Amino acid sequence: MAADYCLHCKCDTGNDEEFCNDECEQEFNAQRTNNYLAAMELTLPWPAVTLSPNCRAHWSKKSKAAKSYRKECALLCRVQNLKIDGLDEKLHLFIDFYPPRNGRVDGDNMLARIKSGIDGIADHLDIDDSNFVFHPMIKEKLQGGCVKVRFAI
Repeated sequence: MAADYCLHCKCDTGNDEEFCNDECEQEFNAQRTNNYLAAMELTLPWPAVTLSPNCRAHWSKKSKAAKSYRKECALLCRVQNLKIDGLDEKLHLFIDFYPPRNGRVDGDNMLARIKSGIDGIADHLDIDDSNFVFHPMIKEKLQGGCVKVRFAI
């Protein structure tokens, strides 16, 4: 389909071409590829109860659990070959929590509970986690529980 403007930089092409030059076309296609790669889903294990902000466990137990969960999440990223190259924008993380049992679940606590897991993802992707935008959702109960993370640019 022809356009009167460049699909990448939105300048007026003055003709029926979709791009004003080859460089715009290459950058546009690279951006589309990154958006496709970023549409991956990562399934993380349910975080330990000691990672909850409401847990009153000793700091050393919390620290050990946080390090373990961070490593586990980074390893899962490596196993699934998760890569997002050349990120110039915010990375949106759609986080679905599937609790292991029925009962009240606090969304703020859930996000805080997987902080070390998010740090593990950021470690693997070599991205500063301040570039993440979080979209948490609490879903239905699932045997054993899990956290599913989808990425979008």
